[in-house]
Amino acid sequence: MGPTGRAVAENLKRIRVAAGMTQAQLAEAVREVGYSIPTAAIGKIETRDRRVDVDDLAVLAVALNVSPLGLLMPWTPRPTDTVDVTGIAGSDRSIDVWRWATGQAPLVTSDDLEDAISEASVFRNHSTPPWLQVLVDSPWDASL
Repeated sequence: MGPTGRAVAENLKRIRVAAGMTQAQLAEAVREVGYSIPTAAIGKIETRDRRVDVDDLAVLAVALNVSPLGLLMPWTPRPTDTVDVTGIAGSDRSIDVWRWATGQAPLVTSDDLEDAISEASVFRNHSTPPWLQVLVDSPWDASL
């Protein structure tokens, strides 16, 4: 299991415990939203004996009332702590990884300012829908 799989296992347990839920209660919460992850499977995820697919990740996030990124991304107490993510060579600062994951900035950009601006624009355009970019860049209208 890679570093992202390990992060999911650690985050699942951390968030479940913080919510005051047992593994059985989480399994029941998952059932209530129309999906099935047995109690034993939740235990195996937390001990890294079972991988999580994307549907599992989404339903666990719904059942725990968190963003899927809260389960997926490494959790650190400080933005400058280094983290490992599957597919990223070496370690990066937590803040840089979270900005990448939330579609705010690419992990790597050119040293040339004009190229870096262009790369960041392409990254945002491919990472988030245009309407979200408008909402992020302007005051949010609750009537939407």
